Amino acid sequence: MTKDGFGFCAQGVPVLHIGPGTPHQYFTRLLLVGAMFPKLRYHFDGLVRLQGAVALVTTQKYIPGKLLTEEATEDNPKRPLRIIENWFTKLGYRKLHLEQAIGPSMAWYNRDQNLAVFDAKPANIILWEDELFPVDIIPVQPTGLLMKKVLAAL
Repeated sequence: MTKDGFGFCAQGVPVLHIGPGTPHQYFTRLLLVGAMFPKLRYHFDGLVRLQGAVALVTTQKYIPGKLLTEEATEDNPKRPLRIIENWFTKLGYRKLHLEQAIGPSMAWYNRDQNLAVFDAKPANIILWEDELFPVDIIPVQPTGLLMKKVLAAL
C-alpha cells in the first residue's frame, strides 16, 4: 500500500535522482516491473483512504527467499553489491553514476530496452533459489531531459 504519496519516480531536474511520484508514474512503474519480471505478478487491488489521503493497494506473488542484504558477511560485506552488479551486467545494463548518490550507484540503464532502473539496492532485492527478484525498484523508460541525464550518467 502506498504511503506518503505514490512512491517514487526518476527525475532529471536539477540532477538525475528519484523523487515523489504521481499515481500515473506508480502504475507505469508496476507495469514495467511486471514486464521485466513476470513471476512477480503485481495486481492492483483498489484504493483506500488513510489519514485523509488516498492510498493505492497492490499485491504481488509471495517470494519465500531472503533479502539480498543477508548475503553480506563480515569477511565479504560487499557481496550483495557484487551480486547486483553481475546480474545487471549479464542482463545488458550499464551502471549509472549519480551525482548525488550516497554510496555506490544503485541505478542501471539498458540501451536496447531503453529501460533505466533506480533504487536497485540489496534491501530491494530478494534472493530465492539462486534467482533475484526486485521488489521495490524504480524502472522508467526515459525520454527528453531525463534521457539526456541518463545518457550523461553512463
